[in-house]
Amino acid sequence: MKAAPASAEELKQFETDALSGCVLARASAGLADGTIRGDVGHLDQIRSWFGRPLWDMEPADADAYFGKVLRGSPSGTRLARSQALTTYFMFLELRHKVELHRMTGRVIECPIDEMNRPRGTKDAQLRIPPSEPEVGTLFAGWGGELATCQEATLERLRVDRQLEEAMAQGPDPLHLAEVFGLHEKTAMRYAESARALLEQAAETDP
Repeated sequence: MKAAPASAEELKQFETDALSGCVLARASAGLADGTIRGDVGHLDQIRSWFGRPLWDMEPADADAYFGKVLRGSPSGTRLARSQALTTYFMFLELRHKVELHRMTGRVIECPIDEMNRPRGTKDAQLRIPPSEPEVGTLFAGWGGELATCQEATLERLRVDRQLEEAMAQGPDPLHLAEVFGLHEKTAMRYAESARALLEQAAETDP
């Protein structure tokens, strides 16, 4: 008997669990927390544009995203985002290929191929955030969360990514609004939070 397709709620939960599993696997491989957060931020940007689970992406979707949406973006951004997507699909294929086929009927295949893969040097493929003391202070507890992955939800990771950008590049609401597509008031709130954390870190430094 053919198994019934998974419900929308089951797929939503599986998507969250798959991302958490990918985060944990990358941490187990020894990648820096900042690199992992950067990759998750890239995946979240693609997911927000696509509007569906990333495993539904076809090469034509990647063509549209990288060839139109990111056409004018810096090559480093295009490379890092395509690498994050490729790594995520590699994880899905290695760990969840059978399960996803059972739940969705789809055979996992990365939408990035030799025809549409952004060109550039390998050095630009991963974004390594700076290691200033204030950034380390803000994310001191993040490594513990990776050990359990219980709180590694898209929303929490999205907030962490936005605050990290504000800490690293300066609490500029216009920059945050442009990079993440935030509403003006939301961008100002993140900028104020980052400014307060930077001031607190400066006060506590010996």
